[in-house]
Amino acid sequence: MSLRILSIDHRVPLIELADKTGAPRERLSHFKKLVVDAALEVAQGRNGFGVFLDGGYGAPAIAKAQDARLFIARPIDAPHALPLQFEGGDDLASTFADWPAGVTVKCAVYLHPQDSRDILTGADRALAQLHAACEQAGLRLLLEVLASPHGPVDERTVAGLIAHFYGLGVKPHWWLIEDQPGDGWTRCGDLVRAHDSACEGFLTIARTIDSFPAVVASSRREPLVKGFCAGRSMFGATLEPWLKGAIDDQTGVAAMVANFATVVAAWDAPGAHPSR
Repeated sequence: MSLRILSIDHRVPLIELADKTGAPRERLSHFKKLVVDAALEVAQGRNGFGVFLDGGYGAPAIAKAQDARLFIARPIDAPHALPLQFEGGDDLASTFADWPAGVTVKCAVYLHPQDSRDILTGADRALAQLHAACEQAGLRLLLEVLASPHGPVDERTVAGLIAHFYGLGVKPHWWLIEDQPGDGWTRCGDLVRAHDSACEGFLTIARTIDSFPAVVASSRREPLVKGFCAGRSMFGATLEPWLKGAIDDQTGVAAMVANFATVVAAWDAPGAHPSR
């Protein structure tokens, strides 16, 4: 299965923007439902589309996306927590008991091999706990590994982290990683093939609209790259004027549809993924 994800599971930055503009924070719930509208308009009933949504202001949008049968992943990580911590605390069984059925667990891990021992061992402990809790609850896990914010990255960096996580027994259904330099995609793919034949594959990230065709071209070398997510580049220019009342719902949705349709077209372009 290939996935095309429109992501608005952001929490702290959106709350800060609402406060900056003087808009009620509750307005974010409505905007996130507009993001679902945009994803559905681009999908046009096709399979393989989805959204990343949080369980706070994104909860009403999750319900809407469920009704539309979109793929949904919801973050469990506490924003900006180092070492890795979970939103809602360590009692993951109780947390998951309140989640809507069929939602994939998404965990972002900001980690670099050069991080301090406390950060590294804290992440190990938390990820082992998360994997066990997902297995017990029968939930699928999407693990986002982000190394570049913490240090230099080469073709071995993310692959080394993935190898380490497999050594812990952590086997997510999906990996979400940034575009890989050199032979990084092949290194990551070889690890999945060696350790987890049940893994669905990799998603990559559309950081900007203009740069995404190059990401597609880079990832085409690895057949386990099965999709992408696009976030702030889709809604970033729309949210602030919308919160200020400068544009209406229809205008906001149209702008997000245009952005998302552009990256979807780059992903779906003939010959973009000859190995599939």
